[in-house]
Amino acid sequence: MDTVSVLRCEDYNLPDVLRIVRQSFDNIGGVGKFIKPGDKVLLKLNLIMKKNPANAATTHPVFAEALSLAVMEAGAAVIIADSPGGPYNEAMLRSVYTGCGIADVAQRLGIALNYDTAYSRVDFPDGRQVKSFPIINPVLNADVVISVPKLKTHMMTFYSGAVKNMFGCIPGLYKAEYHFSMPERERFCAMLVDLCQCVRPTLSFMDAIVGMEGQGPTGGTPRKFGAVLASASPYALDLVAARMVGITPQEAPTIAESQMRSLCTELSLAGDPLDGLLVSDLIKPPIGTPDFFDRRFIPKPVSAWLRRSLAPKPDFNYGICVGCGDCVRSCPTNALHLKYKRPVLASEKCISCFCCQELCPAKAIQARRNRLIGRM
Repeated sequence: MDTVSVLRCEDYNLPDVLRIVRQSFDNIGGVGKFIKPGDKVLLKLNLIMKKNPANAATTHPVFAEALSLAVMEAGAAVIIADSPGGPYNEAMLRSVYTGCGIADVAQRLGIALNYDTAYSRVDFPDGRQVKSFPIINPVLNADVVISVPKLKTHMMTFYSGAVKNMFGCIPGLYKAEYHFSMPERERFCAMLVDLCQCVRPTLSFMDAIVGMEGQGPTGGTPRKFGAVLASASPYALDLVAARMVGITPQEAPTIAESQMRSLCTELSLAGDPLDGLLVSDLIKPPIGTPDFFDRRFIPKPVSAWLRRSLAPKPDFNYGICVGCGDCVRSCPTNALHLKYKRPVLASEKCISCFCCQELCPAKAIQARRNRLIGRM
């Protein structure tokens, strides 16, 4: 049985967050159960792009600091790492660490930030979708891997949590290859579960103090959830976090996939009652198309064409677009190009992965639903 610790946490006051992180360890068996003196512990944060912590797109630096302190108290060495969207190089990492407030934490505590941009191919013969993955070196070199996700909605996967956070173990632009080869949500999310099974993080600690709703994982609206979740099982943690904010397994394919594989069969809760933290009015991402196109009477190629044609597409607000071209560079299918420093979409190439929306620094990209879907 998997235990998920759920504790109320109202704000990013460091002494309070540190106390709650320590209590979270106690609730799931104690820090000594997972971390030994001298261990090299990787905190795999959610640092999707250079964003001010107030935007709630990335792991908050106070949360990272509190978790680092708790790990250091156990006598372990801490290293922080992630592979953000875009190129995976030292300049990008320095920019993201600084912009997300993590560089200040590392300097204050004297902990390491990863600048090793090498990776190795790891075989995973048990994968349902993928049989091997390129994994960044800091993940492979750690004794303990702690996934540190942010509770957010997501324009492609609907929900972004502990399992989705493992996508940051894939180096840089390799991520685009997975989007290109697996444009269907279900296949892509099955790949994410494969990846999580391959990496097998020791623990997951979720920053759900302030998360994101709406058009996440970067373009949505900050939403206070007031909680810290922790578990040795990323699948159980995701199930509880999704339940807390009113997201069903049917809406979140990573959760449905983990249940189908019996990765989350029984769980117990420790800490504060979940009833007091439930969210009933979450603004959910406007994704998905009607499922009646998958009926057995419609040929698969036709069904696939209908789904792609009617799927939401990115819509550009040229009034706030800064013309940086990050969206063009992030598109895995080359569906975007710049014209007069403004992005133009070739809809027939778009796979609705919303990589462009994720990496837009100006939040100038939103989802546009097909008008036919809006009438259904």
